[in-house]
Amino acid sequence: MNTLKTGIFFHDLQVSCFSLAVLLPEVIIFSFIAGFHPFTALTTTVILSVTTALFGSRPAMITGAAAAMAFLFADINQAYGLSYVLATTILAAGLQLLFAMLKVHMIVHFIPKAVISGFLNALAFFMISSQLPFLFTSPLTLFLFVLSVLGYFLFRHNFVRLPLAFVLISGSVLLNTVATLELPTLAQTFQAPIGNWQTLLQFPFTLEAFTAIFPYALTIALVGICESLLTAKVANKSLHSTCNKQQETFVLGVGNFITGLCGGFAGCGMIGTTITHLHHGGATRLSTVLPSLLALTLFIGFPQLFANIPLVAFAILAVFLGFSLIDWSGLKRLHRTPPFESLVMVMTMIIIVTTHNLAAGIIIGIIVSALGFVYRAAKIEITSTTQENQTIFFVHGALFFASSNYLLKQFEVTSLPNHILLDFSQARIFDESAILAIDTLIARLERQGTTILIQGESQSCHEMLNRLAYHRHPNGLKSMPLH
Repeated sequence: MNTLKTGIFFHDLQVSCFSLAVLLPEVIIFSFIAGFHPFTALTTTVILSVTTALFGSRPAMITGAAAAMAFLFADINQAYGLSYVLATTILAAGLQLLFAMLKVHMIVHFIPKAVISGFLNALAFFMISSQLPFLFTSPLTLFLFVLSVLGYFLFRHNFVRLPLAFVLISGSVLLNTVATLELPTLAQTFQAPIGNWQTLLQFPFTLEAFTAIFPYALTIALVGICESLLTAKVANKSLHSTCNKQQETFVLGVGNFITGLCGGFAGCGMIGTTITHLHHGGATRLSTVLPSLLALTLFIGFPQLFANIPLVAFAILAVFLGFSLIDWSGLKRLHRTPPFESLVMVMTMIIIVTTHNLAAGIIIGIIVSALGFVYRAAKIEITSTTQENQTIFFVHGALFFASSNYLLKQFEVTSLPNHILLDFSQARIFDESAILAIDTLIARLERQGTTILIQGESQSCHEMLNRLAYHRHPNGLKSMPLH
């Protein structure tokens, strides 16, 4: 038994080392993008990974300082400072706890693939565009970037077992030391302040201050929930299991609340790191915690080692990471994808890029997708046949508020038989608007001298008609409203 436990531990440790090679550079990159001290992002990652591993329902899901959160907090940090960042984190955590109780996490079920693709592509655009000015500051940094790109495409198959981050960081440190290039290093970011609960007390607890941070907090809460549950969905698919989404949302809020008190910024699920973790066999709660703990240990134990890493290495890594976020498979299938879905993907990306509001892009994308679905579902089909001198009209499709007018238009003809049957065996009645359209149709045809009978409706539709339809009651059509 002890041998088995030891084997599991060493397996988790090995998996964690692979995840660490991706997690640690990413966390430093995101802290660099947001203008934080790397320790701030590590605080976020450690607290969230421990919280979700202990109390979450989805083992093997890496949670921490994600790219989306870094870009959202960059604006707050630049405009207001670290105290506002911590206050926004706690407010966002409170909103996530509220959303968990209200089951707002159900919104993830309504996010189409096109919206997810647009979200990821916009995130990739932000990551790449944020680093290009730094890479183009001097011919040397541009040369190193071009050299890294060429090296990656020429030798990626030869060094498939070596993480790209390890190659870039070690290569840049060696080059900077040997050639004395005097490149700016990570030590510059160490000048950023490190927050704690006392930093939070510097926040002016006024209505004006809360009004300033609330839009940010709402966006961070919604984006955090969406990205975490999408990450959980990836883990569910890989491990062939399910998780409790409400529990994950609640635990995310708890973790972010603790993070804000300890000087970190709100985080969420990290899709790319989780995929790497799962790919190397991560499946336990221990393997979820170890990468962040190892990252924190290395950073605290060897600060000078990290201080000597040139910033250009992290900028190049951020560009590579941005390209990996792009939904290449979706772009390759763009010519086969329905035009409307391609339009939603492009529209979501444009909204996010132009407004810098990730939540707005997702919500508008969902609304437009829903309207497009309603438009397509509203097109019902009616076929007819004659049996025993009686005409039967078969209704195919969904009858609801958007399709009710289509039903009426199908019978806008001058000549109809004296007796017809309207068959709903291939249709489904969903709301009162559809029933009112049926009443209107029956009243109109009776005025033209045509008797209409209804048949084939399902049990639920039959009960709805009995409750709401005017034609099911004596003289009911005469009391039917005109609107």
